[in-house]
Amino acid sequence: MQGVKLTDQEVAELMIQYESEIRKLRFLIDQKKQAIAELKAIETVSVPVARPAAATSTKAATTKPKGRRGRPAKKKKTETAQNGQVAESKSAEVQAETSPAKKKRVGRPRKATATATASTKTKAKATAKPKPKAKPATKSSSKTTTKSDSTGGYRLSDWDTMILDGLASRQKVMISADLLELGKKKVANENLGLDEKQIQGKINRSLQKLANKRGVLSKTDYPGKGHAYGLAEWADPSGEIRKKYQH
Repeated sequence: MQGVKLTDQEVAELMIQYESEIRKLRFLIDQKKQAIAELKAIETVSVPVARPAAATSTKAATTKPKGRRGRPAKKKKTETAQNGQVAESKSAEVQAETSPAKKKRVGRPRKATATATASTKTKAKATAKPKPKAKPATKSSSKTTTKSDSTGGYRLSDWDTMILDGLASRQKVMISADLLELGKKKVANENLGLDEKQIQGKINRSLQKLANKRGVLSKTDYPGKGHAYGLAEWADPSGEIRKKYQH
């Protein structure tokens, strides 16, 4: 950029623009590094190896216990059958003693429960308080809601509010000279005791926050004057300020 003469305001705006682009590039680099680290972690995951327990289980299943040859004695069979019958009869007796007999009601159910529920409903209706009617929204509440929605719920400084209110009342984009005049009026009205350089610094910080970080303002090139700033909703889908809002 040798041979190009720039004012202090233009230099400050170019520095703000370049710093914003550097931050975006750093953010992209960090994202790519994180993606590479995640892929490496997935690649190094090892698959657990199954234990060779199937062979031992099959061997255990195939081995048969050794027993006596020939027919078993009949005496043991009869004894076990008798013992099983005795145990079943005892368990049936215990269940009969412990389980209480359920009695079934005969006829229609009582009407007392129905009348009781009806009376409770009428009492609840009588004691219920009428809902208060919603108050109509005033103009001041609608304005504050619009401003908080447009800024994404972020807290604004006095200088942020000055810029947004100035654009909203003017309904035209403002260049750096317009914003500087607006800042001088604010300093004079509020007795802040700031010089022109300090005022310009306050405005530059607010513009960087609202245009680059928050996205509340839209910035466009202005021939011979650097940049012009307007509200974000004034821009068309391509990012250009619509004609009715141009300077």
